[in-house]
Amino acid sequence: MGSLGLNEALSLVCLYAATNDSKFDAAAVRWLVRFAVEKREVKLGTVQLAAAALNELRGKHYEAATKTLLRLV
Repeated sequence: MGSLGLNEALSLVCLYAATNDSKFDAAAVRWLVRFAVEKREVKLGTVQLAAAALNELRGKHYEAATKTLLRLV
């Protein structure tokens, strides 16, 4: 089947958040690491923004967090 691209992996993380799946935290951390490594010349502030948005996926700002993450990718 192959590996997921960064966008597809983000979709899976969002699904885990929306369904309150126990896999969310591990998947979110893996996605953040991939984002930091795969995006060329990413700045620390951008990684911090992505981490904050991932954290908000389980909060009341799900839609805003999703939009932020999609813009970053």
